[in-house]
Amino acid sequence: MELVAGEELNGPAREAVQTRLEAWLKMHIANILAPLVSLRDAADIEGLARGIAFRLVENLGALTRESVAEDVRALDQAARGQLRKHGVRFGAYSIFMPVLLKPAPARLRLTLWALGNAAAESEPFENLPAPPTPGLTSVPADPAAPEGFYETVGFRVCGVRAVRLDMLERVADLIRPVIAARTYNGGFIVTPDMMSLVGCSGEEFASLLRGLGYRSQVETVTPPVMETPKENKAAPAAEQGAEAETASAPSAAETPEEPTPAGSPEEMPAADVSASVEAADEAEAAPEEQASAPASSETSPEAEPAAPGIAEAAAAPVEMEIWRPVRKRHGGKAESDRKKPRHDKKKRDGEQEAQGNKPQRRDRRPGPPPAKPDRKPREREPDPDSPFAALAVLKERVRGNGS
Repeated sequence: MELVAGEELNGPAREAVQTRLEAWLKMHIANILAPLVSLRDAADIEGLARGIAFRLVENLGALTRESVAEDVRALDQAARGQLRKHGVRFGAYSIFMPVLLKPAPARLRLTLWALGNAAAESEPFENLPAPPTPGLTSVPADPAAPEGFYETVGFRVCGVRAVRLDMLERVADLIRPVIAARTYNGGFIVTPDMMSLVGCSGEEFASLLRGLGYRSQVETVTPPVMETPKENKAAPAAEQGAEAETASAPSAAETPEEPTPAGSPEEMPAADVSASVEAADEAEAAPEEQASAPASSETSPEAEPAAPGIAEAAAAPVEMEIWRPVRKRHGGKAESDRKKPRHDKKKRDGEQEAQGNKPQRRDRRPGPPPAKPDRKPREREPDPDSPFAALAVLKERVRGNGS
């Protein structure tokens, strides 16, 4: 920090002001970026998690998941818990601290980033575009913005839009279960809920998905049949019964009470008492009959003829735009970039057959082996110096003497 003041402020007074301003700035940064300072000074983070925490502090609280994919894959649940305890969220596209996406931390992060990346003797905020207005989930990305500008304020450039990190993760939360359920053969379709989260639609949303690594293809699929919840058929009957009771209540309340005779209740005739009891029973039975009539009419099977037709129409295959993630190999290249096997030899064989010249093919079937001539074992003459030769000579002499 450099203090700009007149000549009147010099000496110890100038140093005191400089010291006070530096202390205030440190306190201000520690208050606004408290989660980041806590992550930097944490003593309970060890091993590989400490390296990721250092990268987060160095990048002011946000990293793309691709940049630390190998390190994150090597983290165990205990190490991830150490980072989560300090407010770090492991998202599908980013690793970030959601609390730093608020307006005050975002402005301070942008200020520190601009001051740190400014060249000597140049204005730090001269060529920067206007930061996103607080409350917006996405804005059109400025092509002239320097690298790292939108990431510093908690946004990510996806196609022609810059989308806030937490909204991207909410879109991922909608996409992930559809892909896992294989409703559309391992893909998903764009829904209004996805577009409303990021505030764009049409080609802009398609560009956003391409920026996240998805590719679209028009396919003929059978959409899932949406099951309509079964209506509670007893509810209308209960409601009508309640309406009938409420309708009968005012009539009873509005009826003025007749003056009681001067005598005691025991002195009333028995016929009048029985007549009043029967009238009360009829009044109670009337709402029950009215309530049971609609319930029986709703439970009749004549009211459900069109359900099979609707289900058949919904189950018909239609052409839809299906989005799928592009699978990547360990080398970072997509599967679509792999070299396809060459079929030149098959092509040449097909062309020769079309022209009438059948290609010469070798018969690969194993045939009987050729007959080999009989070979008689060659008799070897004994060595005259060997003991076997001397023995043979003695045998010949014995045979000669015997004859």
